[in-house]
Amino acid sequence: MKADYYKLLKEYIQFPSISTNPSYKKDIENCHDRLIQLFKDHDLEVESIKWYWNPIIIASYQNNIEQKTWIVYWHYDVQSASKDEWWKDDPFILFMWKDKLIARGIVDNKWQTLIHIVSILKLIKENKLNYNIKFILEWEEEIGSEWISEFIKENPDNIKWDFILISDWNLIDNTPTIESGFRWWFNAQLEIQTANTDLHTWIFGDIIPNSAQELNKLLWKLYDINNKITIPYFYYDTEDININQKSINRKIPFNQEKIKKDYDIKHIRIKDIDYYTKTWFYPCAEITWISSGYTKYFKNAIPNKAIANINFRIVPNQKYEFIKNNFEKRVKDNTPDYVNLKIFFDPSTNPIKLNLENYYIKKAYDILEKVYGKKPIYTRSWWSLPIIWVFQQYVCSKILSIPLANQDCNMHGVNENFDIELIEKWLEFSYKFFAK
Repeated sequence: MKADYYKLLKEYIQFPSISTNPSYKKDIENCHDRLIQLFKDHDLEVESIKWYWNPIIIASYQNNIEQKTWIVYWHYDVQSASKDEWWKDDPFILFMWKDKLIARGIVDNKWQTLIHIVSILKLIKENKLNYNIKFILEWEEEIGSEWISEFIKENPDNIKWDFILISDWNLIDNTPTIESGFRWWFNAQLEIQTANTDLHTWIFGDIIPNSAQELNKLLWKLYDINNKITIPYFYYDTEDININQKSINRKIPFNQEKIKKDYDIKHIRIKDIDYYTKTWFYPCAEITWISSGYTKYFKNAIPNKAIANINFRIVPNQKYEFIKNNFEKRVKDNTPDYVNLKIFFDPSTNPIKLNLENYYIKKAYDILEKVYGKKPIYTRSWWSLPIIWVFQQYVCSKILSIPLANQDCNMHGVNENFDIELIEKWLEFSYKFFAK
């Protein structure tokens, strides 16, 4: 099984299936064609949905009509990469360095999903598969999964299942990890204008409002002295975190001093709470960009316009529209009458909390504990896949999200990698998980 895995991985990686750049459309099609052929070679029924721009693949294996149907979801598109970015070798050629395999897309998402493909195909060959299987593959996760989301919304009856498995992201402290929920994000942009043009400081200095100063005063009012966000009810509906979860979170290693050294940070704002509880269970709002004037050089002019971008991270139970509306009200209430204000928002959805009270989660937990020799941990993820929200809303609530990659995998970064020693563990887990 391991030899088959390596062979397929090497071939799969070589497709630069970059969805963020239209010039790679042909490479996406080639990757699609190879996957289609792989499934057909193993007698799966394959459908290519081509009316949603790049094709969506649905590959099915009907094992027994009386058995449960499991969906295995993943995406075959990847982020961009170039050897000029200081990769150790061509990012679309699988290569080994020390104890790691390195390539673009090896973690996100080709290596992780190929684990399940190889194990399931082996079980089919051995007549040991315990479920009916549907593979759903999309090409646009890296740009938001818009088209497959539309497909699922419009065709829920075409994707009937009892359970779904998703493998993405990385382990925590290289301990087997089951994700129980996901923070969500949205972005807001504030644009304020105090005149219809920049005006000379000699003539109008200290006479007219300065858009840069007015924006800074407005942003300052969004935080208190302890950096708490002052938007009304911003922390409303956050969960009561039980003692057991806090205890688990505290035991997960987090080296503050290393973080400070690696990134030249002088202060980390963690005092009465551990890192994982803070970043998994609490919302935040970070100012990510501020701009005013038309040049970075010295200029004797009062800027008439200033812009700020703010990135919000909200947690399960919070509602996007509720936070958005309260933020908008807070900003407008603190904007002087002499300032023209515009507010823009990204469209978004609500955070996700997964139902862990089902047989499949317990089965995964038990197998993980046996394979790894230690108890898995339930985590809340910093990120989220848009498709999970769509699945949960339109099709089924029984979802297992289980990441497979090492914590230092550098997903989306240069020299994206995974630890070679993890291959046998995850092949064993996947094989046992789907077996009779």
